[in-house]
Order: sequence, then structure tokens, then C-alpha cells
Amino acid sequence: AVEVLIELETPVIFDGAGEKRAPELLMPLFGRRRASTLRARVRHMTRFLDWLRLRHGGNTQYSTTDVLTYLHDIGETAKGSTVPRAAVYAITFFEKAGGVDENRRTHLDPLVPATADAIEDDLVKQNPTRGETRRLPFLVVVSLELVVGDESWPLYSRFLAGYVLVSVWSCLRYDDS
Repeated sequence: AVEVLIELETPVIFDGAGEKRAPELLMPLFGRRRASTLRARVRHMTRFLDWLRLRHGGNTQYSTTDVLTYLHDIGETAKGSTVPRAAVYAITFFEKAGGVDENRRTHLDPLVPATADAIEDDLVKQNPTRGETRRLPFLVVVSLELVVGDESWPLYSRFLAGYVLVSVWSCLRYDDS
């Protein structure tokens, strides 16, 4: 994460005298973040920076227009519906951590989150998800438990009821197992 801040040349990497700070001194900026959050933010920001380098001939300076264009580009190629929003979160994260002046923060432009939301909505429509898990009513769960314990039921029926119950108890859908 520190390498991304250094590559972007954000204000936080320079001290009051204009000298570059040692990377070790920047580590506390990310001390309270979960490792998975940092990895996701770095991954998305690195993709954005790679895209910028290809588009601008190696330069990683960007504007709101670049962010909007990037969102449209990943909207055309993204497989997951949350990718545009994750890209905006990564940009937001590094602009805040890097101490970028609020007037230069691209994520504060209302068009950026609105565009990410619109692209996300389009991706959801193109690739509908499975939907919400069906929940078994309480009485069905109780009935299944009674079937498992009742020896007058056929063995297969008892086994099937037990299988469904284990799936319910372990928070799985019975059709996912």
C-alpha cells in the first residue's frame, strides 16, 4: 500500500521541508486496516494505475475524467457486479490516506459514485445472481427433526431429513451441498 502512495506521489510522502519520507514512516497510515481490505484496495488501485500507464504513456497522474473512463472500461469487461464500486473505494482509500487536497479528490465528484452505481446496476441486469436463499419455515425444521427421530419412517426418508437439517444448521442451502 505504501508503494502505491509513493507511485502516486501523494502529499503525505513529503515532509514539511519537501523531502521524501522513508516508507517505514508511512506504515502507520494503514495500521488499523484489515489485511484483506488492504489487499483488495491495493489490487484495484494497481489495476487502475496499470490502466493509466497504458493510457497516458507511463504517467499515473489522473483526473475525474480518467476515473469515469476507467469505470466505463471496467464496466464493459467486469465479471462481478461490484467491481466498479470496489474501484471507487480503492481510489477513495488512497486519496484519503495520501492526504490529497479535497479540491483534487476525484471520488468527491458526484458523478464518480453515480457512474459506478449505474454501471453496477447494468452489470446486475446483465448477469442476474441466483437470488436470496429460500428459508425453511420453523415448523418445517421441527417436522424434519421429528422425522429423523421417528423410527417408523423409512431409512431413506430419515436420512434425507437429516441431510436437509445439517444443511440448514450449517447455514447452507440444501441445493448447494
